[in-house]
Amino acid sequence: DDVIVIPSTAIKTVNNISTVQILKDGIATSVEVETGDSNDSQTEIVSGINEGDVVVTSIINTSATSKSTGSGSNSSSLFGGSNMGSGIMMGGAPPGELRQ
Repeated sequence: DDVIVIPSTAIKTVNNISTVQILKDGIATSVEVETGDSNDSQTEIVSGINEGDVVVTSIINTSATSKSTGSGSNSSSLFGGSNMGSGIMMGGAPPGELRQ
């Protein structure tokens, strides 16, 4: 039999119930798994997921990179005080860092 092995950090255990998140239709979904042998970095999955399932191994917080709109004066100060008038903050320093 093929053995499914995933990074141990992908497994969350609460009240002796182990779960992992897999992608189903592009959405992270928690599923209960039964674990087997493990070492320092990897754990065998006995049941709960199948070969080919995409296991989420870490969560990326996209809110830090999302575009957001702001008022004209705050947006202008993010671009060194020039009046660009776009109202959209795109990357760079966190809001408030460059205010004058």
